[in-house]
Amino acid sequence: REAVEARVRTVTHRAAGDVEVALETGSAHAGILRRAEALGAGLIVVGPGSVADHVTRYAQCAVLVARASAGGGVLGATDFSDPSWPAITAAAAESARRGVPLRVLHSIEAAGAIVLGSVAIGVLPGLPQQLVKELETSAHDRIQAALTQMGATGDAVATHGPAARAIVDAARAQRTALIVIGR
Repeated sequence: REAVEARVRTVTHRAAGDVEVALETGSAHAGILRRAEALGAGLIVVGPGSVADHVTRYAQCAVLVARASAGGGVLGATDFSDPSWPAITAAAAESARRGVPLRVLHSIEAAGAIVLGSVAIGVLPGLPQQLVKELETSAHDRIQAALTQMGATGDAVATHGPAARAIVDAARAQRTALIVIGR
């Protein structure tokens, strides 16, 4: 316990009484989740790896996976579902706090569904390119309207393909320090 407390003080630059260290038994992710629930935590911060994978999957609150970053903007991703909007709000707030650019992305999955307005439209492989372009334009406009409504400024990015790949590609295409997605 003393070694952990000393390391936490060194890393956080906080006094001994400012940080509570809890030691749990069992798997790391289960201990983190139990402790977060007991505290009523609103945010869990973890480093990357398999523990982070489990924590993000099962946590009942927001999870930040902290990685080393060379700086850059904030990328938010939305599928237009209700749970994705708080993530976009958080992305906008974080980009403003950091003073960095905000980009919000939506990807139309070839075999998935896209929700435009209150209408769900199934998007199937082999759609005419013109229809895909119209869906991208509509998604772009919806993102811009949401940003305006939030009072945020940023770039709307609408593309097509698997969402996970589109998010990674967009983050790599422009320096991105933080990716914010909903559950």
